[in-house]
Amino acid sequence: MTSTLLRTPRRLATLGAGLFVTAALLSGCAQDASEDDSPAVSESSEESTSSVEVEMTTDDTGDVVEATYDGQEGETALDLLTEGDPEAVVSGEGENGFVTGIGGREADDTANEFWAFYVNGEQAQVGAGVYTTTDEDVVTWKLETF
Repeated sequence: MTSTLLRTPRRLATLGAGLFVTAALLSGCAQDASEDDSPAVSESSEESTSSVEVEMTTDDTGDVVEATYDGQEGETALDLLTEGDPEAVVSGEGENGFVTGIGGREADDTANEFWAFYVNGEQAQVGAGVYTTTDEDVVTWKLETF
């Protein structure tokens, strides 16, 4: 009988510990799920406030010929373009980035086309990867020929 009595408290302790661990794990999973929901909402709301809206102008055939967006304090014109237009084609990176396509429309070298970069209505004197925008800037890209 003594061995049965000793086993019973051990069994109860083991069972109690198992239930405690199970409850803690389930509680942790539920807490993790609610934590995952919150950041997803705040991340998406942050993305919507920091996202760049690129306004595309098309010609008669539907090809993009101009793209315009607002500057954002401290962001380069190139970074804003690639954020706002996932289809933008850039050769090189950063300061050496050269835009060859916007809105799915790539400049045609054989037709002497290129994407010209303007800030506040004037052609920029530096590259888009160098130009740091302000909140007051309006950036425009125009498909031009030379």
